[in-house]
Amino acid sequence: MQPLPYSDSCFVCGHDNPLGLKLRFFRDEDEVVSRFDLPSDYSGFLDRTHGGIVSSLLDEAMGWATAIRWNCFTYTVELKVRFRQPVPVEAPLQVRARISRHSRRLSFAEARILMADGILATAEGKFMRLDRDESDTVAGQLIYNPGAWRFE
Repeated sequence: MQPLPYSDSCFVCGHDNPLGLKLRFFRDEDEVVSRFDLPSDYSGFLDRTHGGIVSSLLDEAMGWATAIRWNCFTYTVELKVRFRQPVPVEAPLQVRARISRHSRRLSFAEARILMADGILATAEGKFMRLDRDESDTVAGQLIYNPGAWRFE
């Protein structure tokens, strides 16, 4: 798996964001993946992850999948989430995303949050490309560990 770059301030992947999730994402062939345990700070009730956090995880993974496809950043135009089972906190989880199709200006992606025993949540998203200058500005602010996938 190839690591993806990250931003210090991002809520999902920023390690310097004191309120953030601090996830790392990887390119795994045609998918983007992250493995993680969420602390109880992100629970809604009954040791279940808040739905907004679940949606953020799915959105971020799909955003990376579309960025890799276009070699530029995208923004979410539409997000549809299906909560199939409660997503527990303090349990081993993973999120996986991939492109389902694309057109000249839009990418359509799908993602899922999984545990060892099944799928907990799924999402479909529609993403539009940023213009080249704006995407280059964002890419220039990322942190690239050795071997990380790079924008070209």
